[in-house]
Amino acid sequence: MHCTYFFGVMKKMKGKENLLNKIRHHINRRLSVLFFSDPIRENKILFFSSRSTYDCNPAFIADELLKDPSCDLLWVYKDQESVRNVEFPKGLRTIEIGTLAFYKEAMSAKVWIDNAAVAGYTMLYKKKGQIMFQTWHGSLGIKRFDTSKDRKWIRKIRRSATWTDYIISNSDFETKLYQSTFWKDCEVLEYGHPRNDIFFNEEIRSKRIDTVRRQLQLEEGYHYCLYAPTFRDQDSQDPYLRDYDSVISALEKRFGGKWRMIVRKHFKTGAIRKDDSIIDASSYHDIQDLLCVCDAGITDYSSWICDFFLSGKPGFMYCSDLDSFADERGFLFPLNTLPFPISESEDGLINDILSFDEEKYRKDSEVFLRDKGCIEDGRACERTAAKVKEVIRNEK
Repeated sequence: MHCTYFFGVMKKMKGKENLLNKIRHHINRRLSVLFFSDPIRENKILFFSSRSTYDCNPAFIADELLKDPSCDLLWVYKDQESVRNVEFPKGLRTIEIGTLAFYKEAMSAKVWIDNAAVAGYTMLYKKKGQIMFQTWHGSLGIKRFDTSKDRKWIRKIRRSATWTDYIISNSDFETKLYQSTFWKDCEVLEYGHPRNDIFFNEEIRSKRIDTVRRQLQLEEGYHYCLYAPTFRDQDSQDPYLRDYDSVISALEKRFGGKWRMIVRKHFKTGAIRKDDSIIDASSYHDIQDLLCVCDAGITDYSSWICDFFLSGKPGFMYCSDLDSFADERGFLFPLNTLPFPISESEDGLINDILSFDEEKYRKDSEVFLRDKGCIEDGRACERTAAKVKEVIRNEK
C-alpha cells in the first residue's frame, strides 16, 4: 500500500513537472520574438536530433564541420538527463531546448540541421535568410511514416517541411519518397547519408568501436549480435523477441565462436525483457557505433537494417506481428524484396540463422541496392559540409 501511494505521488509530481516545462517553453517561445530582429550570424549552425543525444546524420555532419574553426556549431539537447553520458567533441557548443537562450541562439543561426521534426516541435519562427537542411533518420525505409496515427507528429513534420530548403537523400528511391510525401517543394541533394560514411572509413570506424567497447564494457573474445526493434503505436511486449538463449546458440552453431546479445529498445517503447544473457544498450547515444561493433543484426521493421548490410554482415528480420503491422502502418515496398531472411516465429528465426546463405545474401543485397539506385560511397559528409559552407558563405 505504501509503495502504491509512493508511486502515485511520484506520478503526480512528474505530471506537474511536465506541465511546468510546457508552460516555461510556451512563455519562452512567446518571448523569442524579442530576438527576431537579431542579425543572422552567417557562421552559426544549429543541430537537432530526434534522440537529443549526439548521434545520426547531424552528428557526422558536425564532426566534418568541426574541421573548419570558422564555423560556430551548437548542438540542441532535450535535458541534462538525455546527454548525461554523451561525450561531445571539443569545439561544439550545446544548448538546452526550450530555454530562452535556445530561442536567442536559434534566431541568429544561419543554418538549422534536423533529422526529424524536432525543429517543428520547438515552434520556432524561421525568418528570411535562415536555411534548413533535413537529413531524416531512416535509410531506404521499410515502414511508411506518412500513415502514422500520431496526428500531432504529422502536424509538426508538415510544419518542419515548410521550412526545409534542402533534404539529403541516398538514392533515387528516397528522392521519390520525399517528393511524394512531405518535401514536395524542397531541393533534394543525393549525397548519401553522412552517418553511413562510417562503413567506408576504417579510421573513424575503429575509433567508434573503441568507444562503444569502453562504454558498454564489452568483453574480448566474443562476437556480438544487435537486437533493435522499432516501436508500436500500442505499447505491448508481445511482438518482441524473448528466447535470446536459443538465438545465441544458433549463432554460435552457424558462425562459430562465443556470442552475446546487445539489445537496444526504441526510445518510444517501454521496457523490453532483460536478463543476464544480454547487454542493454538502450541508452547508448548512437546506433551506428553498435552496427560497427556487432557481427550480426536482428530487427523487425527498423530501417537501421538497411544501413547494416552496407557492412556486409548478416542481418535478420523477426516479424511476429507482420500482418497486423502491415495493416496498421504499411510498408514502402514488399518486404520479400529485402535481402534479409524474414521469420514470423522464434523457431523460424533460429532456422534462418542456422541455414544462412552468405553468397545469396551478398547477391540479394547488391540487387536491392541497385534496384533502389543507392549512391552510398563514403563521401556524404564531405558533400554535405561543402554545401553548408557554400550556404553560409553566400557563394551561391
